[in-house]
Amino acid sequence: PITSALAEIRKCAFACRHMAVHAAEYLALEVVATEASKSYVRYDPLGVLLAIMPWNFPFYQFFRFAAPALMAGNVALLKHASNVPGCALAIEEIFRQAGYPAGVVQSLLIGSDRVADIIAHPAVRGVALTGSTDTGSKVAALVGDQIKTLVMELGGSDPFIVMPSADLARAIQVGVQARTVNTGQSCIAA
Repeated sequence: PITSALAEIRKCAFACRHMAVHAAEYLALEVVATEASKSYVRYDPLGVLLAIMPWNFPFYQFFRFAAPALMAGNVALLKHASNVPGCALAIEEIFRQAGYPAGVVQSLLIGSDRVADIIAHPAVRGVALTGSTDTGSKVAALVGDQIKTLVMELGGSDPFIVMPSADLARAIQVGVQARTVNTGQSCIAA
């Protein structure tokens, strides 16, 4: 529905604004007290990161990865679900129009059978996956063989517990809305 689509885009804008405001503090050098003359935690970019994203919430799934990854100095390859190539290309164009240099965000219009080759490429230093546990298991094995960074958000459903003190009519209304968000295709739906 158009109202959901607009809400998704607003959420993308929020993620970008949040990172623009807070990235410097998130990435600031953290001095750590030790017996050494100076100890600190420093956040360096990894380099090229591969984002393997699902079809549901096709913009936000990528933007929640890209906003912090790009602010930290990385570049992103997007392997989107094969049924949303228009979204993948639109995302690439959005970053180009925002002034990012060519190549900072690149969409890979490839099938799943090509992902192993991309993960194995020496330029790719890390992978982010949002998807099913089955896909997560396969990608984790590939990334593990390469000893690269991996972040995964795998599918599921959240519990919806109604306490005896709850307003039952309101709980039913909220439960139905939560379960049917994005026509039921939300891994965080109650």
